[in-house]
Amino acid sequence: TRCLVGSVRCVQETDHQRCKGNKFDEITELLKKWKLALTLFGYYRSGVLPKKQTGIIRTNCLDCLDRTNVVQGYVGTYIIKCQLADLNLKYSTSIEQAMKNLWADNADYISIQYSDTESVISEVTRKGAEGFSGKMFHLKCTMNRFFKNLFDDDFRQKSIDLLLCKDQKSLPPTCLHKKLNEELKNHDELCAAEKETLTLYIATWNLGGERPSEEYKIEDWLFGYETLPDIFIIALQEFIPLNPITAITGPSNERIEDWETLMLRIIQKKVEELKLAEDKKITYVQVEGKAMMGLFVLIIAKKEFLP
Repeated sequence: TRCLVGSVRCVQETDHQRCKGNKFDEITELLKKWKLALTLFGYYRSGVLPKKQTGIIRTNCLDCLDRTNVVQGYVGTYIIKCQLADLNLKYSTSIEQAMKNLWADNADYISIQYSDTESVISEVTRKGAEGFSGKMFHLKCTMNRFFKNLFDDDFRQKSIDLLLCKDQKSLPPTCLHKKLNEELKNHDELCAAEKETLTLYIATWNLGGERPSEEYKIEDWLFGYETLPDIFIIALQEFIPLNPITAITGPSNERIEDWETLMLRIIQKKVEELKLAEDKKITYVQVEGKAMMGLFVLIIAKKEFLP
């Protein structure tokens, strides 16, 4: 198979065998195989000489999300080294440790959502190896996962099946099923109706808990194309600081309104700069904004498409 931008290539590796004996540095051999793809895909950069990323490396493990994260961490580190070199900056020890902590935290958060425990090998990501304390922690997490899989996972799976209307023979009919069936029927009818082509701009940004500010050059992030889309779908991650207090209280209405106002103002300002407001009477309005803990999704569309 050839590795080309726009194509999909599957590379099968036995990571567990390759890294036997905690030799996780062997993952660098994978990067050598992917170097051509990583070079072709590139990475995003704004400014005088902008760049666009044209592809991704996706890792999939048959039985372990922890090893998946370790591999992705190596890929992320390789890319940031390229970015820093592009800016004539040094990949310092502090940056290296920050990257390791970032990917280790990412593994823990995803693992907690998936298995109710932290990643069993996050110490490998943080320190590059798994010491005695790491092995004990690995054992503890494995035992917790075994227990939760036996006693807790069944309820979670049944909840997912209920929402997806799977295995309806073992589940009593509910108003939820009826409502979902009605929505699916309406969806089929809408699909059968006359179609109209719309352009969407979908973007996501991890804010790290920072407050809204026009100093972030949001225009470079939102307006990467010559024409404006019909609909903006904007997902903001960590738009509030994630700590025990916000975990209980959730996001404030003030923070939500600040981001809604800022995004809408920047989009409408772009319309006026392009002199589209008078010629075509283009106005953008907020359709919906939903916040769930540290995630905020905002939909902004041209007013002409609203009912």
